[in-house]
Amino acid sequence: MSEQAGVLDGIRDIIPPLTPVPAQWSGYLMIFIALVLILVLFWIWHGYTQRPRVYAKTLYRQLKKNWSDLSPRSCGEDIMTILRLGLGQQSLHRNTPRLIDIPLDDEQWEFLLAQCHRLRYSNGGGKAVDANDILPMISEILWPSR
Repeated sequence: MSEQAGVLDGIRDIIPPLTPVPAQWSGYLMIFIALVLILVLFWIWHGYTQRPRVYAKTLYRQLKKNWSDLSPRSCGEDIMTILRLGLGQQSLHRNTPRLIDIPLDDEQWEFLLAQCHRLRYSNGGGKAVDANDILPMISEILWPSR
């Protein structure tokens, strides 16, 4: 008899299986999992679409800080990169028409692009454009609430 009791003592260590989820809770569980999946996908998509705007803001701060140390060509390239990333465009050039959702009129937009063109293609002379002429316009276009 003591042998049988010794064999049965090991059974107490076995963990019984989990009880299945009641049918009424399985629907709620599926809805919860779907909501979590949708939130994760939205978070990934939002980060992917906002990344260029965040990078444009970082470039803008660096350009504003180091304007006097940079060459005119690199200033012009940086300005065009900031505008392109901030506006979500594939490319910008001198003849790009004004986008509808920016707060500048046609003349200001053309002036901004002409100044960028002048910076990018200047002959190495001193900066023909002052930072105070261009940087506030860029800030107004990309971040109007500032």
